[in-house]
Amino acid sequence: ALLGGLASGRFSSAEAILRCYAERHFPGNPDDWCELMLHFRNYESLDLQPARRLLEKLAGTRTENRRIEAFRETLNMRQHDLAVRAAGTWDADRLAHARAYLTAKERLWGRCYRMGLGMHIFKFDWQMPEWYRAYSEATRVQGVAASGGIEREA
Repeated sequence: ALLGGLASGRFSSAEAILRCYAERHFPGNPDDWCELMLHFRNYESLDLQPARRLLEKLAGTRTENRRIEAFRETLNMRQHDLAVRAAGTWDADRLAHARAYLTAKERLWGRCYRMGLGMHIFKFDWQMPEWYRAYSEATRVQGVAASGGIEREA
């Protein structure tokens, strides 16, 4: 959409496209939503607390918008990813954070992106964090389910 908007001449900049997207998909002030979306430019540098505060200010407890839920799940993934990275050994707490990361990713792909079974076609474990290989080994040794410890929702 970004490239198409620029190539068509309808929009003069990426910022204009972002604003149009915010106007179309989010309630309230589109400039505030653009500010939030800019927090998500790069997952690795996502500053968790300011992004979470701004999201909660803008969205509150709203759940009917899958785009808002995608922001929430991405923040959940980042929170648990940081906790796993900060831990030293694969103790129960670190394993719980790794499982929570995978569960949030599954919700993101399944509920927000609506991938359903398609997530397995598109290789769900693509672009996993650098700790994922060690997690897989630790769970294999400790006897966690072959699913990688992903907890399924009822």
